[in-house]
Amino acid sequence: MKATASSASFKVISCSLKDKLLRPRLAFFLSLAEDLEPFLKEFQSDSPMSPFLRGNLLNILKTCMERVVKDDILGSTLLQKDCSTCLKNVVDKILERSPLKTEALTFLNPCKIGFNQDEAVQQMTSAMDILVTSNLIPASVAQNADREYKKHVSQEKVKLTLKAYLRETRLDDFWMSLLSNQRAKNLMKVVRMLLLFSHGNATLERGFSVNGEEDGEPQIQKVDMSAEHTDVAQRIVFTLDGTRVILANTSGSIKILNLLEDHIERVISFDPYVDKLLKGPVKLLAVSGDGRYLVAGDKHANIVVWSLTNLQYHLSLPKHRCSPTALAIQSSTNNLVVVYADHKDLPLAESKIPRLESSGMSDGVDSSNQGYPRTSSPQHAFHFIKKYKHLVHLEWLVGEELVAVEVSPASLAEKLPPSLKQKKYGM
Repeated sequence: MKATASSASFKVISCSLKDKLLRPRLAFFLSLAEDLEPFLKEFQSDSPMSPFLRGNLLNILKTCMERVVKDDILGSTLLQKDCSTCLKNVVDKILERSPLKTEALTFLNPCKIGFNQDEAVQQMTSAMDILVTSNLIPASVAQNADREYKKHVSQEKVKLTLKAYLRETRLDDFWMSLLSNQRAKNLMKVVRMLLLFSHGNATLERGFSVNGEEDGEPQIQKVDMSAEHTDVAQRIVFTLDGTRVILANTSGSIKILNLLEDHIERVISFDPYVDKLLKGPVKLLAVSGDGRYLVAGDKHANIVVWSLTNLQYHLSLPKHRCSPTALAIQSSTNNLVVVYADHKDLPLAESKIPRLESSGMSDGVDSSNQGYPRTSSPQHAFHFIKKYKHLVHLEWLVGEELVAVEVSPASLAEKLPPSLKQKKYGM
């Protein structure tokens, strides 16, 4: 005797199959889904899309509310009511979950600026008011950014560029290119902040992907590596453009490999231990955003910089008495930030801290007069920003934002196994 399914899903399907209006219901739902699908495909992207969000959502709302169910075609009051309920639920969900209140962000929509400059300027002012009220930026930055924006978009050359904008171009690339040659540091800061509101939402927040389903399963292909490339790596970093990988292995050497489409090609190997630049295996490793500099450090406080342009040793930083715990390089300026275990300022004169762009060498902490001379210029070689304790990781984000990970040694000790926490020799 066959067992009858009793699950809730089975009951729903059985009931639906008995519905004489099932086909028109599904046809209606399919047509509604086809109206929403282009929006999902476009906005499931890693590109910043917030400035376009309001306009596209308004178009969807208008499309949903303009739908009319004709009596002579359907002839069913019940179906008519169900379709109206479905449309109402879709509209309510869009209003509830979608940020239509981001109208102020439309001042970053190039097409809107090019064809409706007055409204874009009003939205810019509204956006600055919101940021100041939310304590995200100082009022002085907002005022300067607003002034720079009005001055910038009023230029005829800029207007033509804005009108010629195509949606296929990433918005962040477009604005950074447009502002790169302008004296608009406050506007640049605000634009970067606002474009981050939607950047990365596709990979981090979506539970499904229409684009991913259309493109099929992700293809992962193993790249053949020869025996000389295989090694036990302690540190691995990639250049920002993804064309190179730098490996620091357990023996102390550093390998630079080119990542080609079907194979890996070795460029060069450094052996800082043999060259007496480092006194042990590489503990810290970082590469600059432009791919010009490679920085490595060991536990003995030696920090060395190589030039990846000519693949040669560049300089060494002055040696501190404590081991470094973290380092990071800012992409836009090549500023190098180093954290030491004693959490104290470097007891060195400014002239002892070299710049990465310097072609000269540094012999660490010697008493010679090498390095950059003392000067009253504001372009210092180093600057103390803030003091922290127990920093274990640094990472530059966009612009001037630096992430610092601070860990308490006590919290680390609590998570260790009892055998490792136990004191030795009764001490």
